[in-house]
Amino acid sequence: MNEFNAATTGYDPRNALWLGKVAALAYKDITSVVQALPGWDVTPFAHEATDTWGFVAGNSQLIVISFRGAEPDKLKAWLTNLKAELVDGPVGKVHKGFHEAIDGVWQEFVTILRRMRQNGQNIWITGHGLGAALALLASVKLLNEKVTTSIEGLYTFGQPRTGDTDFAAWLDSGMKSRTFRFVNNNDIVPHVPLPPLYKHAGTFFYFDSDGKLQGDVGFWRFLKERLKGKVKSLFDKEIVPDEIYDHSMKSYLTRLENNVGVTTAPLPLSD
Repeated sequence: MNEFNAATTGYDPRNALWLGKVAALAYKDITSVVQALPGWDVTPFAHEATDTWGFVAGNSQLIVISFRGAEPDKLKAWLTNLKAELVDGPVGKVHKGFHEAIDGVWQEFVTILRRMRQNGQNIWITGHGLGAALALLASVKLLNEKVTTSIEGLYTFGQPRTGDTDFAAWLDSGMKSRTFRFVNNNDIVPHVPLPPLYKHAGTFFYFDSDGKLQGDVGFWRFLKERLKGKVKSLFDKEIVPDEIYDHSMKSYLTRLENNVGVTTAPLPLSD
């Protein structure tokens, strides 16, 4: 895990793959994280009541923050909980469950970050699924509360909608060019909670039914690619529904690895 371009705030496929691997590490135990990042200062944070877990890892050049998503055996229950109401967030309104999860780890998380960031290192944040929503919310809180004046990159995978229109507009006003939201074909999680109360933010990257990275494919092409992916999964006789299989971090990593040479950032795609 050593190919990372810390000198850019724009899209970089190597950074996407590297941060995807860091997002996947959040599902591992802390010993595995430390082994995967030799020479880094790695410190976990957690809140048992909300089942929130993540880690901050730093070296002399950069700091990376990763939030764990929902465990596979808890995904169904977690999707059900996405029906929760909106509450006041750092800006606008945000999903109540995400807000409570961030609040549960916030003081510990910020203390770790401040201790580790002695040289003004660049900050990069990532997460998958639930962890992606927490990564987005944490980024907004860090900037809004002026814990830092800059986040160099936010890369999320299979992220659900996190807040309302005001929340999304606030992030896009200053972070859209540094926020990259990946969706893998038929992944169901990015489609909840439903609009118009909730709205996505950031620059949208879409893996089509063939695993190719796309940008603004348009509404009908988007539906066509989702249908193609569904049919392909039926012919492949996959036991796991396509909507769930495409959400797995393993599937995202495969797509990222296959597109590591694609250097042109896709254009934003509407919800």
